Amino acid sequence: MSVLRIDLNPFLDGTTIVCCLGPGGPDVATAAVCDVAGRVVRRLEVWEPGTRGSVWRDGADAAGNVLPGGIYPLCLPAAERSATARVIKIR
Repeated sequence: MSVLRIDLNPFLDGTTIVCCLGPGGPDVATAAVCDVAGRVVRRLEVWEPGTRGSVWRDGADAAGNVLPGGIYPLCLPAAERSATARVIKIR
């Protein structure tokens, strides 16, 4: 099982996202940040099963453009059960 924890939600300038992949998951996993239409706007760090990782989510897309305020779904895939969460960015 995968776990996502968001330290500060909603956030203005940034937040820390902590991920933990359980054993038996994929070889590596990348958390995806999507917009409300389901398009991936940024991929976050890659983790290996049985490890913990944390990333700084600065509210920018993959090109470094600051995203507008809104709700951004996160998804961390896993073999048996994916973890999902929502990040709320304040304008």
